[in-house]
Amino acid sequence: MEDSIGAIQTFPKFRSLPAELRLMIWAYCLPCRVVQMHDSAYLWSQSSRIQKRIRTAPAMSAKPPLITQVCQESRAFALANGRVEKTAFWNTPVWFNRKTDTIHIDEDSYRKFGRREDGSGEDAEPGLQELVECSSIPLSVSRSIFLGFDPIHPRGSDFARWSLRHIIERRECTVVLTSTSIHLNYQDACASGLFGHFAEETPAFVDINDARQVKALSTACDMAPMRKGSTRNWDVLQVYEQISSEYMKHYITCFLQCVRTMWLKENNALRDTFIPWKFNRGREEKAPYKTILEQLPQFTFVVAVHFHESKDKRHNSSKNQEKSIAFFNRLREE
Repeated sequence: MEDSIGAIQTFPKFRSLPAELRLMIWAYCLPCRVVQMHDSAYLWSQSSRIQKRIRTAPAMSAKPPLITQVCQESRAFALANGRVEKTAFWNTPVWFNRKTDTIHIDEDSYRKFGRREDGSGEDAEPGLQELVECSSIPLSVSRSIFLGFDPIHPRGSDFARWSLRHIIERRECTVVLTSTSIHLNYQDACASGLFGHFAEETPAFVDINDARQVKALSTACDMAPMRKGSTRNWDVLQVYEQISSEYMKHYITCFLQCVRTMWLKENNALRDTFIPWKFNRGREEKAPYKTILEQLPQFTFVVAVHFHESKDKRHNSSKNQEKSIAFFNRLREE
C-alpha cells in the first residue's frame, strides 16, 4: 500500500475534480463488512472459552470507516451511507452500512436471540431485530446451525428453524463453512487485497468457488510470517489447503443435505424421523421435492478469515492509517 501511495504522490487538483468523481472515490474507499449478531468483544473478555471457537465465530469490526476521518466531504458521504447501530446484545455501538454490510448469525447467538417455544431466552435489541427482519440486508449463517439430527427436535432446533425462516425471505444467503484467522502487518494486509483497501473488512469472506478471491487468500498466506516453534498462521494455511484440495465440498454436501431435509419437513414433504444423511444426490430433482426446494435461496459458500495485526515494530497500523489520511488531505489541498 505504501508503495502504491508513493507512486501517485503528485496527483494534482483533487478538489478540482467534479463532485461526481470525488463521490465515486469515497464510495470506492468504503468497506464492506460483516457484523455479528452477538458481541464477540464482550464474550472474549468474559470467557477464554471463546478463544477455542474462532473457527466458528468470525469477530466483527465495530469502528467507523477510515474515510470518516479524512475531511468534511468524505465524512458526510460515509454518514449518508452508514451509521452507528446497536447490533450487539450488550449495547455495543457498531458502524453499519445497510446497503453493503452483512449480518452474520451462528450458534453463539442461540441463547441470546429471541424467545424460544418454552418461553426461555432473552429479547434481542430492537435495533438488531430490525436489521435481521429487513430482508434487503444481506445475511450470512454458520453451516453448523443446521447440521445433525436431534431426536428431541427432529425438525431442527428452534433457533435453526428461526434462522431458516429468515433465509427463505432472501434470494441469496452466504454460508460460512469455517472460520480462521491470519496475522499480518497492516501494510501486507492492505496489499493482499483480501481485507479491503485499508484492512477494514474483517472478517473477509472468501468464496471458495471464486478463483480471484482464493488467489487473494493465497497471496495473504504467502505474506503470513511463519516463526520457528510457533503455530501462528498454520490454521489459515490448512484452510487454504482444504479449499485447494476441494475438501470443503464435503462441508457443502452435508449442509445441503441438512437444510433441504429441514425445509421439506417444515412443508410436511418428509416425515419428522427422516435422517438428513439419507437425502441422496438427485433426490432434490424428484417431485414433489423440487417445487418446495426451489424456494430456498442461492447459497454462496465461503471461508471467513479474520485479520489480526501482527506485532511487527516495522509496521504500525495507526501510523499507516494516519499516513493514509494525510495522503488524502494532500490530494484534497492540491
